[in-house]
Amino acid sequence: MKYQLGYSDPIPAEEALRRTVRWYIEHQPERNGDIEQRLQDAFDYEIEDKLAAIYREAMARAQSFRREIVPTPHPYPHPKQPGLARDHRNR
Repeated sequence: MKYQLGYSDPIPAEEALRRTVRWYIEHQPERNGDIEQRLQDAFDYEIEDKLAAIYREAMARAQSFRREIVPTPHPYPHPKQPGLARDHRNR
């Protein structure tokens, strides 16, 4: 669309997302109200907060995880001199 029809976004995607989030923050539907009931997808704020806390805890635990890196040898022989059939590990 951009090349053949000359389409361009009226505003950059990042700004559009910023505006959309701001609008939803400023115009939140009543919790468990008419809009949520009609959507048949009521937002469970308490559960979402618990899931967010679990996610943050898991991320913190993952970031603090450290494991000693054990060097593993390359599986193929690498002779030190051309023409040798075996390397220093006799492979």
